[in-house]
Amino acid sequence: MTLVVWIALGLSGGFVIAAATIAVVDAVRLWRTVRQFQLQTRNAVADVLHRLAEVEAHTAAAGARAARLQRAQESLHDSLAFARTLAGAVAEVRAAVSALVPGK
Repeated sequence: MTLVVWIALGLSGGFVIAAATIAVVDAVRLWRTVRQFQLQTRNAVADVLHRLAEVEAHTAAAGARAARLQRAQESLHDSLAFARTLAGAVAEVRAAVSALVPGK
């Protein structure tokens, strides 16, 4: 009878050791998964921050281009006003010359 008890006790101990081994292996897998997740998350955040810096740089450049475009539009407006003035002066000269030169 004691032999059966010892066999049962040995088998129980073996099962406990096997369960503990499985638990340790699962815990190590979980730890590796968590570490890998942390690394991927850190890399993803770094990538997002890098892209955000690029967007900020593009936004700043766009602001500078918008200011340059505004100055170019103002210059064009001034040039058009000057051209209108010249066209008016040419029209006046043409009218004066037409009045002095008899028509055909």
